[in-house]
Amino acid sequence: MSKIRVLVVDDSPFNRKVIGEILESSPNIEVVGKAYDGEDAIRKIVQLAPDAVTLDLEMPRMDGFAVLRWLMANRPIPVLVVSSRESNRSVFKALDLGAVDFVVKPSRTASPRLRALEEELVSKVLAIPHLHFEKIRDRVAQAPPLPSPEPLPAAKKGERFAEVVALAASTGGPPAIQQVLSALPQEMVSPILVCQHMPPLFTRLFADRLTTLIGRVAREAVDGEALFPGHVYVAPGGSQLRLKIEDGARRLWVSDRGSEDRFAPSANNLFSSMARICGRF
Repeated sequence: MSKIRVLVVDDSPFNRKVIGEILESSPNIEVVGKAYDGEDAIRKIVQLAPDAVTLDLEMPRMDGFAVLRWLMANRPIPVLVVSSRESNRSVFKALDLGAVDFVVKPSRTASPRLRALEEELVSKVLAIPHLHFEKIRDRVAQAPPLPSPEPLPAAKKGERFAEVVALAASTGGPPAIQQVLSALPQEMVSPILVCQHMPPLFTRLFADRLTTLIGRVAREAVDGEALFPGHVYVAPGGSQLRLKIEDGARRLWVSDRGSEDRFAPSANNLFSSMARICGRF
């Protein structure tokens, strides 16, 4: 396997140094350059032709959004946003512009806590060659206006729907989930559970965003909540989402991350609970 050649873009010299060291801790990643703002990033992308870019959004002169617009129009390559928690809504704008995913920095300023991102940052960069980036690029270039939300009809007599639908995704998942949910027929009234690896707070924002875009009610899952037809429930970041039966009804079961859990939310936990619960009424 050839190394993934990455350009690191951040206006902080300290952050550039730490992100570069984190990425090069993997034998399958090579940092081919570092850029201090958007203009420098574009120059080095043209000069170095990296396979992928890690991109800060808040930079002087030319910010990360301008870089994304230029890249998707002129030289489309996968971009992983590395942004501060204070820019939580901005990362979804970056996904709309063509970024494949994001990683949240501990703070807007340079911080030794960046080291805590090592596993997530490396794993998301290593996943980039397996993404269908051309589909993300085409979605950005050709995205049609989404239809206005319509009320969901009740199932017709004798018509069958899945008891519950579940989707799970990791790197590159937010735009893929949005695309899948947007394509579902409006007459499908099955409740939909979404397990997307995303930090706390961002999952609520993601649910709010889905409500606006897909014509269905989407919300962050709450423990003990009953399932409503056609609604979308997003697993809270840092927690586990499962199904349970309580008072004769299927309900959401949201629990804290366990010490043995590698991922929270975990697709395995959600799907295992569905296998136990669905079909047993």
